[in-house]
Amino acid sequence: EFNRIHIQHTELPPNRHYNDNMADTTPRSCEGWFRVAASLSPTESKEIEGKSYTQKDCYVNALECDHKNTNVWINLGVCLTQNETATVNGEELTKKGCYARAVTFGEKSVPGWINLGNSLGAGELIKVGDIEVAKKNCFAKACELDPRNPKPWNNLGVELKSNETIQVGSETKGKKDCYVRAVECNPELFNAWCNLGMEMRPDGAVKVNDENITKKDCFIKALERNGTFFTAWNNLGVLLEGEITAKVNGKPYTKKQCFAKALEGNANSAIGWNNLGAELEDDETVAVGDREYTAIDCYAKAAEVDDEYSAAWSNLGAALSETVNSAKVGDKQFDKRACYIKALECDDQNDHAWNNLGNSVSPEEKVVVSGQDFTQVDCYVKALEVDDTSALTWDNLSIAMNDKDVVSVNGEEFTKEQCIEKGKDADDE
Repeated sequence: EFNRIHIQHTELPPNRHYNDNMADTTPRSCEGWFRVAASLSPTESKEIEGKSYTQKDCYVNALECDHKNTNVWINLGVCLTQNETATVNGEELTKKGCYARAVTFGEKSVPGWINLGNSLGAGELIKVGDIEVAKKNCFAKACELDPRNPKPWNNLGVELKSNETIQVGSETKGKKDCYVRAVECNPELFNAWCNLGMEMRPDGAVKVNDENITKKDCFIKALERNGTFFTAWNNLGVLLEGEITAKVNGKPYTKKQCFAKALEGNANSAIGWNNLGAELEDDETVAVGDREYTAIDCYAKAAEVDDEYSAAWSNLGAALSETVNSAKVGDKQFDKRACYIKALECDDQNDHAWNNLGNSVSPEEKVVVSGQDFTQVDCYVKALEVDDTSALTWDNLSIAMNDKDVVSVNGEEFTKEQCIEKGKDADDE
């Protein structure tokens, strides 16, 4: 599956432009306080008339002189941390509250709308004037005001669902449309190229500035602009099959090489390590940075990065053999069975782990998963209750059953012979 990590939106820097008539530098006027604040970093302070003022203090004082100054509201919002507040004229305001004030007094402020959108949580609404707006409404407004600005287009695309549309001025735009507009406005915006690629079908194409662009092209363009971008390398690897290669800056990369490059950009991705492990043969190694890794190494790294990652634990168990019968994850050793148990403790709907756990148990044994005993037959039944189309699991179940046994799978009873037939039917399909 694609690793749909959406790019975090960065706030615009403080707006440090001044009107020509801002000649008064007395720190008791809005313009004066604004100038002092703009000369400071968020951690600096300045002494004025025997008193020390931080950047935040200066913006607050500026607003107490002129509470309708959009630029000052934006800058105050930028200098606040996510959970910090500022008190202006007796009213306590958060970061997003400052941005809401900015667009209330300056409805055409593009930075105000972008920053307000970035400050809101998923599904969160905030009142601007007489209406309530969500993240997507803020970005749509910024796109309407400045249709050549790529950032709000990219951010709007991130907020829309795959089949959702939104009105931007007189046009109706979908998720993919937004990413296309973002890269048309700025072809160097690597995260928008990656987002566009993730939104396209494998065999799809879109027109970008009159050029036909495929899904693969999008990831390549993202990487040609940022060669350490994990998400683009990972998704390019997912897209490639077998020994088919993709050229990035003129150099060909295979599927496994893409996954390795992804991990060079982000070695703390459990998904990345799991994907790389899945591409390696038992005795094969691949270089990531200055070290060689086997499939077992990769799955162990994935489980170490995220010990709740069920697929990595299941894959690690399957990769172990008589030659290498255990793997170290963290400071513990795990054999096949321990890996499958751990996988099921993370996700009891992992049918592969149930099937493989059944394979590791003898007919007379019981194994404990999350405090409950399971026989070999129980394990195969649990696997089939998740996915009853697996011919392999039906075959395993029939072999584990005695001739007179009857088992119940999702409320339906089956004899040994019926399990054999179910396996044949599933194999034919």
